[in-house]
Amino acid sequence: MPTPQLIPDALDRLEPPEAGRIDYLDPAFPPLGLRITARGERSWVFFYRFGTRQRRMTLGPYPGMSLDEAREAAHQAMHQIRIGVDPKGPVAGGSPC
Repeated sequence: MPTPQLIPDALDRLEPPEAGRIDYLDPAFPPLGLRITARGERSWVFFYRFGTRQRRMTLGPYPGMSLDEAREAAHQAMHQIRIGVDPKGPVAGGSPC
């Protein structure tokens, strides 16, 4: 995944991919990323592992959620993981891990 500096002034200049989506990870907090779709939609995502599962959680839309707000939400999710709670909730139709 590309890792340009995620700073407020640069977020609007990141180009969408021609097809699909691309995730730009935050070098200051790598589990956090800005996902941009080919249609130009942008959302904050948080990548984490819970038990044996690799998970991704959408935190909110950009620019509706600022970089600072996304970092804070990601830190709160990290805290939940540390105390044994999956911040996304249980996996549908499966075991919790």
